Amino acid sequence: MTPLLILKDYEILYEGEHCVLYDMRNDVPHTAFVFWKGFYRLDNPFFEKDMKIVLNFIREKCIRVLISDYSQSKIMTDEVIAWLQEHWYSSAHRYGLRNEAALAPESIFAKITLNNLFKPEKLSNIQVNLFANFEEARQNAVSLAKKLWNLHEESPSMTFDMSSEEKLQNVYEMFATMEQNSMAVAETPSFNNLQEAIEDVDNQNFISNTDTLTEENGELQDTAQDELDSLNNIMLELNTAHQQLPLAEKMVTLTDTPAMPNEEIQAA
Repeated sequence: MTPLLILKDYEILYEGEHCVLYDMRNDVPHTAFVFWKGFYRLDNPFFEKDMKIVLNFIREKCIRVLISDYSQSKIMTDEVIAWLQEHWYSSAHRYGLRNEAALAPESIFAKITLNNLFKPEKLSNIQVNLFANFEEARQNAVSLAKKLWNLHEESPSMTFDMSSEEKLQNVYEMFATMEQNSMAVAETPSFNNLQEAIEDVDNQNFISNTDTLTEENGELQDTAQDELDSLNNIMLELNTAHQQLPLAEKMVTLTDTPAMPNEEIQAA
C-alpha cells in the first residue's frame, strides 16, 4: 500500500466507497492517483458513481496517466472485469487516458484478477505498466509527461544541454501551434452550429409534446453531443496546458526512468 505520507502534498478530490482520487497535476502534468478498494458489484450504485467520477476527471482535466494502487482491492467477478474492459477503459481511452501505472495488490487472488483485467487486447489501447511502489510509478509518469511536452526526444542529452530559456521557448512554440489549431476548429461552421443543432432537436421534441426522444432525433443528438465534447476537449487541453506553463522548467530537470514492459503480476 502506498504510504499516506507520500501523498500528503496531493489534493484529495474525491473519496468514495470504492476509490480515493488524488490530483497530481501540480507535480506531474496530466497525472492522477487513485486508491481502488473494496469488492465491485455492477448492481451497486456507489460503484457506478465512483467509476463515473474518475472518468469525468480524466475527461475534464486531460489526464493521460493514471497511477492506480490496487493494494486494497478485492477479487473481481468475470462480469465486472468484462464491464471494465468493454465500457470503462473504452471510455477512459476516448477521454484521453493513455497509460495506467498499476501497483499490485497483496492478495494472491486479487493479483490473478488483475492479470485477467489487464489483457492488452482488451484495454482499448491503454498501456498498463506494473510497478513495485509509488515512486517508480511516478517516475514513469514523469517520463511520459516529458514526451507529452515535447521536451524529451531520442537524444535526451541534447535536450538537457539546452538553456532554460530555450526549453521554455520550445514549450511556447508548442502551445502556439495548439492554439492555432484550436482556434481554427472553433471557427468552423460545424463547431458553431453543433450547439444550435442540439438545441433544435430539444425544441423539436418539446414541440411534439413527447417526454422521450425519437430514435432518429436521439441518434442525431448523441452524435452532435459527442462531436461537441470532442471539440471542447481540445479547448480544455489547451487551457490546461497554458495553466501548466510554470511547470515546464521543473519538468526538464527531473530524471528519466524508462517504463517497464507489460508483464504478469506474480501470484506467489
